[in-house]
Amino acid sequence: MNQPRRRVAPLRQVKTYHRPMAGWYMHGRNAYKRYMVRELTSVAVAYYALLVLYGLFQLHAGPEAFDGFIASLRSPLWMIINLATLALVTYHAITWFPVMPKTAPAALHQAPAHARQADRQRRAGRLCRCQHRPARALPADGALITPHAERPFTSPRQQTGS
Repeated sequence: MNQPRRRVAPLRQVKTYHRPMAGWYMHGRNAYKRYMVRELTSVAVAYYALLVLYGLFQLHAGPEAFDGFIASLRSPLWMIINLATLALVTYHAITWFPVMPKTAPAALHQAPAHARQADRQRRAGRLCRCQHRPARALPADGALITPHAERPFTSPRQQTGS
């Protein structure tokens, strides 16, 4: 029980690598800056939508209320605010066009080549409708019998008679 203690050398401090980073995380990344500006311009779009909605409420309230609304928008302060809003909304609209194809659902894009090929084979009766396996039999009347169902599958062309 009385074993001598072994003397262990003190652990050295290990220096970990810290990647140098300039003050702000977007420093030197213009794509991030453009993205953030574009996202911030959505505030201007929301302001303009609310302004138009308020104008519609004033129009519904009567001609005097709408004329007062238009007169208030003609003041120099509101003209400057609305011109700045116009510039921001224009930037938002212009930058939306390059972004839109990247954010569109996959249904709007063309199907991949292997899916188009499978569709062509399916229409020709060489593939089962819901699985990418060859069909078992093709009866004389042209109906496709799938390997997983008892009922024949007819393509839309065969149903319309063309």
